[in-house]
Amino acid sequence: MKDFSLVHELTLVREIMTTIERYNCDHGITASPGVIRDTLLVVAGLLHREAVSLEDHEGDPRQLQQTFSEVAGARIEQVLEASAGKGRSSQQ
Repeated sequence: MKDFSLVHELTLVREIMTTIERYNCDHGITASPGVIRDTLLVVAGLLHREAVSLEDHEGDPRQLQQTFSEVAGARIEQVLEASAGKGRSSQQ
């Protein structure tokens, strides 16, 4: 089995966004970014719980919340940095 690389991550993100757009079109709805975020946070929370359990950590809810916050914070920082870099390169 291949490792999950940045290329796979970007492709999966594009697929998820396409699925959300198709779902909205199929159901004739317009879900706000906040609603989609909240739904994806539920999915992310479930996946985080699974990831932590695979790493043999105790299921302490406070620890689960703390590690989720740390991981989510690091990822949003990466997104903001990438967005800022993209904005700068398009302005040149």
